[in-house]
Amino acid sequence: HVGRLADAWGPIRSGFIDCALVDLSLPDADGLEGVDQLTELAPELPIIVLTGRDDLDLAIAALHRGAQDYLLKGRVDSGLLSRAVRYAVERKNAEVALAHQAMHDALTDLPNRALFLDRLSQALAGTRRRASTLAVLFVDIDRFKVVNDSLGHAEGDRALVTLSKRIARVLRPGDTVARFGGDEFTVLCCELVDPSECIAITERLLEVIRQPIDLNGAQVVLTASIGIALGSNSLAAPDELIRNADAAMYRAKEGGRAGWLVFDDEMHKRAVERLETEVQLRRSVASGSFM
Repeated sequence: HVGRLADAWGPIRSGFIDCALVDLSLPDADGLEGVDQLTELAPELPIIVLTGRDDLDLAIAALHRGAQDYLLKGRVDSGLLSRAVRYAVERKNAEVALAHQAMHDALTDLPNRALFLDRLSQALAGTRRRASTLAVLFVDIDRFKVVNDSLGHAEGDRALVTLSKRIARVLRPGDTVARFGGDEFTVLCCELVDPSECIAITERLLEVIRQPIDLNGAQVVLTASIGIALGSNSLAAPDELIRNADAAMYRAKEGGRAGWLVFDDEMHKRAVERLETEVQLRRSVASGSFM
């Protein structure tokens, strides 16, 4: 028990607090301030608010701001408190589980496309505050359809789970790997001192992907093509970096062997020209002037 919200941070950070019972009238956090601070600094902590009968609207507002339940002052006994704590913990656990499912791939438990885009957006915002370089790697497993067609989708899924663990193992702390879809992975490398760091990471990825995978007795050796887009420009957009890395990956794949390629201005120029040509062709077909 503490009398001020500021005094609660130490016990909460210790990790031994299962639920917070918060008075909506604290010396350093009046009304919803306490709920807002708790949900921001301890987002997975269940919260029960204590309020008077005249503040029911405030208690309901607290539920919308992240609290799990509320109790009325003067009407709390041990049985009611026990039930409220149990309900708050169960509800918060369910909320955390749903939030995790919404942002993670069901097969590999890696971040999904939405979470990757969010982390990339945050990383790009960081480049505005300090001079740093980040990289997006687009990883495509070569000819993975052969695995599904020959061994079945169950074994293909096992291969993807194995690959996801291998990729995560060779990244630096703070890097993010996501399953972008199918047999495609994306990697975010932040705070690069030099672009050569990214190349070293790429080489490690290619090496671990090439290691044999045992799929029900069959030794499968896979390769990958990786496109790299470097971002040191604070004006770069997340979707643009991913598209650039994707374009570089396809150029690497066109080389006929597993490898990597860094997106450059010439590649961007060719991509723009190709897009303009496609647009002109579609317009010509639509107008009937294409002969």
